[in-house]
Amino acid sequence: MGTIARTDLDILNEIIRVANSPLDLRERLHYIVDLTARKLDKDVCSILLYEKTTDTLVLRATRGLNPSSVDLVRLAAGEGITGWVFRHKTPLALAHAAADPRYKYFAITGEERFQSMLAVPILYEEAPLGVLTVQTIGPWRYHHEEIAFLQTMAHEVSGIIRNAQIFQEALDKINALTVLYEIGQALTSTLDLHEVLNLIVKNCTEVSRASGCLLRLLNPETGALEIKASYRHDGGFHGNSSLRFGERLALRVIRERRPILIEDVHREADYVPSPQGAMTSVLCVPLIAKGAVLGTLSLFDKRGETEGTFGPFTGDDLRLLAALADQAAIALDNALTHEREERLAAENQRRLLQLSVLYDIGKAMQTTLRLDPLLRIILTGVTVGGGLGFNRAALFLVDEQEQVLSGKLGVGPRTMEEAGQIWAQIPPVEDLGRFIAQAGERGEEETPFTQLVRTIRIPIRPDEGILALTVLERRPFHVRSARQDARVNQAVFDLFGADEFATAPLIAKDRVLGVIVVDNLITHRPITAEDLQLLTLFAHRAGMAVENALVYSRLEALNQHLLELQDRLVHTEKMAALGEMAAGIAHEIRNPLVIVGGYARRLASRLAEKAPEEKAPLEIIVHEVTRLEKILQEILAFSRDALPARNRWDLYDLLEETLGLFATEFAESRITVERRFGERPLLLEADRAQIKQALINLLNNAVQAIGRDGTITLTLARRNAPRPEAVLTIRDTGGGIPPEALSRIFNPFFTTKAGGTGLGLAITHRMIVDHHGGSIEVHNEAGVGVTFTVSLPLGESPSDPDAEEAMEEKR
Repeated sequence: MGTIARTDLDILNEIIRVANSPLDLRERLHYIVDLTARKLDKDVCSILLYEKTTDTLVLRATRGLNPSSVDLVRLAAGEGITGWVFRHKTPLALAHAAADPRYKYFAITGEERFQSMLAVPILYEEAPLGVLTVQTIGPWRYHHEEIAFLQTMAHEVSGIIRNAQIFQEALDKINALTVLYEIGQALTSTLDLHEVLNLIVKNCTEVSRASGCLLRLLNPETGALEIKASYRHDGGFHGNSSLRFGERLALRVIRERRPILIEDVHREADYVPSPQGAMTSVLCVPLIAKGAVLGTLSLFDKRGETEGTFGPFTGDDLRLLAALADQAAIALDNALTHEREERLAAENQRRLLQLSVLYDIGKAMQTTLRLDPLLRIILTGVTVGGGLGFNRAALFLVDEQEQVLSGKLGVGPRTMEEAGQIWAQIPPVEDLGRFIAQAGERGEEETPFTQLVRTIRIPIRPDEGILALTVLERRPFHVRSARQDARVNQAVFDLFGADEFATAPLIAKDRVLGVIVVDNLITHRPITAEDLQLLTLFAHRAGMAVENALVYSRLEALNQHLLELQDRLVHTEKMAALGEMAAGIAHEIRNPLVIVGGYARRLASRLAEKAPEEKAPLEIIVHEVTRLEKILQEILAFSRDALPARNRWDLYDLLEETLGLFATEFAESRITVERRFGERPLLLEADRAQIKQALINLLNNAVQAIGRDGTITLTLARRNAPRPEAVLTIRDTGGGIPPEALSRIFNPFFTTKAGGTGLGLAITHRMIVDHHGGSIEVHNEAGVGVTFTVSLPLGESPSDPDAEEAMEEKR
């Protein structure tokens, strides 16, 4: 007994010294088990401590067992002899421990060599902290004094353990406060939302010793709860927004606006397990800033002190996470506000740029009222890099009379090679408005794409494809796959070749004028909703510009028509005055001329036998009188201006008849006539005699222009647009008309031929244009010849009422 007492004192003195030493808890425990085994002459001494997070006893120090088993041997509270002692807080001494049914064997320890065991609880104020055990190789019956001594040892050890725990808890709180401060500083050091989110999930995971963290935010537009950041202690950041586990809990936290701790998720019937299936405990708190719930912060699986072990979260963990969430919510609110401000600033900048582009293009559109340059300006604005930036654009206008969309212009390449050639020629655009305006001034040559576009005519019906629907429904369309969209006109798609395209209607004064079609055939850049919105805005403005150009074109055409009518009226009045004057002069000259001619012919016939030498002068007089009589006949014919007597006849027959009159003259002058005639018959409702006289005049001019050795080419055909009409061209090889005389050839009494009256073409113009509503055009090739093109309407063609009224008054 004395030996045990002295040993007791020695051990207790050593324990007191260890308690006051600077060693950490693990080193102290190892020292204590080594000391106890040696002093009590026992083969094994071990200390197992309770781990609250996992509700298990863990081997923390041993002498005699396999050292590698430290931290690996774990027993649930109540399991085995040690667990029973811990749960019941009662010492237990066994001479043959393996024979006890409560015994649990751990092969890793090598304890199969030991038979006896004495286990006493380590209590601190009746709260169990762990178990202190000793073991021997052989059987041993422990005396009361040994049990009491080991209990004393356990009591002293409990003080050391509890003090260490208190110190660690205080240290943890200090560390937590320090980390909270550092996290707060870190969170307020940046306004980048992505960086803030990652800081939150990482720091919350590490501070709370969690296995991982999920941060969800409420989408203000959809109201959906979306994962924005996640972190795993063993795997870093994850961006999987499709993770579903814990979602119901998060929704509940948002609904109740309070933190929720679940110690065992398997007891929650509506909880969605993690994909890994290893989750046991979850902690979820709301993120609230300025009274509004932003989202939730969730922790899962608190890590135990031993690597690879997990346990439930505690109230302290809940309070710590709530404190973290308060700071995180403030930082998130600031970052979200900053992001919204940046997004708004970027949106304003984008809209400003769009308005600037629209302004520049609109300013360019104001530089012209002519339709063709305007269309080039519009499509250049749609395709130029600083403008809307599409690869290609085509413009179609509505033909209201025929109810079709007619292709007018295309801008852009058809192939990659063509794109390289076109885009390489475009200089850097410094002034967008000026560049686009110059595109209208340049009058660029017709490109292959424009030629393709102009071949397309689309009936405006619902079954004729997207372009027709754009007109009928008066709205833009965005086709992402033309091959799969049943609404697409596949014939048009085959011509364009772009699988994705967009259309926008040109609308002005509540009327659809046309359609703009765009695509990115070369770069394959997707067309966005923003692109379509900008195209629609642009199309509305372009529609007004096109309307103005169309009005201007109509006014210009009307003005031209009025000028032509004015010229015709002036011409008619001038002709009437000239005709009246010529008729008066002709009547005054005709009677004396008839007398002179009659006497000259009688004298010539008498002198032919009596004085042949005197006949030559008289023949000259007779010839000149005959010429003057012919001139008088033309003047009188011009002055009479008889209204046409219309009947139905074939122009082919009349043309052949007229050519027959010149057959001898053609043969004598060695003039070849080439006929290029179309379908027969060409029936006219016209004055046959007047048209025949017009043809005689034109053929006579051709013969006189050629003189000898030449060719007259005649073509005759039907033309249906803009009206059904017969078109006759008479082309000669007579060297052409002097350019300075070309504008006067239809004026009465103007002639370039010696001895001509200058009335032939004037009479022809009157008969064709004034009397029959046709047209006569001249194409002069200096040094080659002249081509006259005569157009006469088929069927009935009423004369110009103004001209008829003027002729009636004149008569």
